[in-house]
Amino acid sequence: MNALGYRLDAEGLFTAALHPPARKTTQVRYVDSEPRPSARVRAAGHVGLATALVLLRCLPVRLVVHAARLAARLPGRTASPEEADAVCVAVRGAVGWWPGRAACLEESLAAYLAAALTGRRVTWVLGARFVPQGAHAWIATADAVHGQEPADRVWPYRAALSVESSN
Repeated sequence: MNALGYRLDAEGLFTAALHPPARKTTQVRYVDSEPRPSARVRAAGHVGLATALVLLRCLPVRLVVHAARLAARLPGRTASPEEADAVCVAVRGAVGWWPGRAACLEESLAAYLAAALTGRRVTWVLGARFVPQGAHAWIATADAVHGQEPADRVWPYRAALSVESSN
């Protein structure tokens, strides 16, 4: 300990922690090895993608977030990690048919809406990181981030906005 540390300790202002606080780790789940989702989930993926594309291209972001919060009012239960993965795979399949751009913002909103349409709850997250700088959007369940590709992103991103069930 240096001189400043001794002075802080003498004044009673310095307390040393025995162990650093435990940091919650987030599991990142990838879409490369997921099985084909059911026809119902695939249909929800197409509807979710079409809705997300219209919302993001025609409305300001604040209204898109409001629409996502309205979707959270649909009846449903919390999605399991496997159900969230299935929705991501369905949206990724729908994106394959879309001739235009569909990046993480469009895909994550589409997956969030598709999950709501199938009666499942996930969290839609918009986030950023500082080093290297970047912004990203994703869906999440309790302790997992869903729908990522193995070589796609460098984690960790910090959530700036989360839209989840308000029920």
